[in-house]
Amino acid sequence: MSSERVVSDFLMKRIEAVESGSKELSISESSFADWMKTLSAFGQKFLRNNDLGPAFSPIKTTDSLAGDLPLEGEPLRTSLTRFWRDALENGVQTSSGRFFGYVPGGGLPTAAVGDFVAALTNRYSGAYGASPGAVEIHNTCVRWLREIVGFPEQSWGTLQSGGSLATLTALVAARQTRSFREWEKSVIYVGAESHLAIHKAIHISGMSCSVLRTVPVDDAYRMSTKALREQMMKDREAGLRPWIVCATAGTTNTGAVDPLLELVELRSEIGFWLHVDGAYGGFFLLSETAKAKLRGLSEADSLVLDPHKGLFQPYGLGAVLVRDRELLRKSMTFNASYLQDLAVEPTGSPSDYSPELTRHFRALRLWLSFRVYGLNRFKDALEEKILLAQHLYSELSMVGGIEVGPEPELSCVTFRARGEGALANEATQRMLKTLLSRGKIHLSSTRLGEFDYLRVCILSFRSHLAEVEVALQEIKQAL
Repeated sequence: MSSERVVSDFLMKRIEAVESGSKELSISESSFADWMKTLSAFGQKFLRNNDLGPAFSPIKTTDSLAGDLPLEGEPLRTSLTRFWRDALENGVQTSSGRFFGYVPGGGLPTAAVGDFVAALTNRYSGAYGASPGAVEIHNTCVRWLREIVGFPEQSWGTLQSGGSLATLTALVAARQTRSFREWEKSVIYVGAESHLAIHKAIHISGMSCSVLRTVPVDDAYRMSTKALREQMMKDREAGLRPWIVCATAGTTNTGAVDPLLELVELRSEIGFWLHVDGAYGGFFLLSETAKAKLRGLSEADSLVLDPHKGLFQPYGLGAVLVRDRELLRKSMTFNASYLQDLAVEPTGSPSDYSPELTRHFRALRLWLSFRVYGLNRFKDALEEKILLAQHLYSELSMVGGIEVGPEPELSCVTFRARGEGALANEATQRMLKTLLSRGKIHLSSTRLGEFDYLRVCILSFRSHLAEVEVALQEIKQAL
């Protein structure tokens, strides 16, 4: 027997030895059907309990989720039980209609179906040449978002994992407008209430060598255009050049909307890149009550939106739009020989407009949600959140012992325990501790000026009048 034949037989035996175990990763149709029954029961139980259960559970250890790396598997039902006990009944229940902390999103069931189908079919949505249908779904979602905002035809964008990566993408595009040797004499202006994602993006993109100015806010926590203009004049006199202004359409703290039209007018006078963080507030353009406050959004040079906030998608879906499509493409496009077979791009590939080459097919969740519900349902829901915030603000303003913050521009209501100095802050923190210990609702806290405030941010698609009334009663009882 030749040595080649011996080697071949040896390889065949090794292949046979591991093939049966390897094939277990591809389950049968009947096993998959059993999994779907288990998953259906899990989902129904979750939705039922989600309506009735707490919005916050005390933090506990998660020993059963950790442990040694398992060498052999366990039934799906057992793993889901572990997850339910130590993950779902632990900490913040962000899917609850009584979750009002931070900026809620929700997690529409259509999006869950979309993510399931995306993961099961595993379409590669980074390049048109690999999966034209997946890329067309992504690009359609970008066009729909562009239409909602009113961006021009020459604009483009991409879906990202969230506002942070979307912000980074926007500022990398803006970075293309100045050569590196000009950065040290260029000024970036950031509102005092801007999200930390702005500062992270400036740092990661290397633009921290530029001059960074923090622009003060007015009594309503909106960027002061007057202060911005004065600072720009001083910078010009000092031999510096205004470069980028980072405004916010819906701050995290209070939901304040910077004066967008005034900023657009100032840009015409002085010249700069206007970036708008609309991660929380941008989609309120769909609300009849709020859209006037967001006029000027369509004039931004770059805009960040978070469908996992204002369109109620699960976490992991942000978006960026840039007015100059070609500038965005030049800031992100690279080629390699091993990708030459995918170079079929009649409509453009997401990887050419994004830091990501391999990407989750996250567009399917948004596309499916729009297809199943239609835009009008989202309009109704966003209008409802605005009106609920106005109602809660009005009710809280009449409660003795409570000092309300600025009148809400969007769906965020702030309030604190009435009083002065440290005593008021201590009383506010006690109120929050009481609310969280009861667990029926979840709020978060922040600081405005010298005082601690509690925030009620209404943006879950499951939050309606009944849930807001529960919040009102809980707050009163926590005083």
